[in-house]
Amino acid sequence: MPHRYVLVVDDDPAVRHLMTVTLADAGVPVAGAADGQEALALVGYRVPELIFMELDLPIMDGWALAAALLTRGIEVPLVVMTGSGLGHTAARKLDAQGYLGKPFEAQDVLRLLRTLVGVTS
Repeated sequence: MPHRYVLVVDDDPAVRHLMTVTLADAGVPVAGAADGQEALALVGYRVPELIFMELDLPIMDGWALAAALLTRGIEVPLVVMTGSGLGHTAARKLDAQGYLGKPFEAQDVLRLLRTLVGVTS
């Protein structure tokens, strides 16, 4: 994934850290955002290969972020991350390409990464 990166959007610093370490260990450049507004600014600067996104975010939630991406014509595969039991339903409603139920393991992240963007590490 030269010059590409994965964006992790979650207001929990521990989740962002776990994701950053997991992705960096797999050789994947990663950026993090604590809310949808920050994520949208990063995407406006450089479009990621994939976005791992919590739905319940401050300032701009995941639903509004997904809508803003769509409005701007930015097509990025989304993976919904949530502790809610309705994660699969939310992922379908957003037309997301994947879902991670919290808590999740590093291998779950890497499996989705391999499936969605072909990273083999």
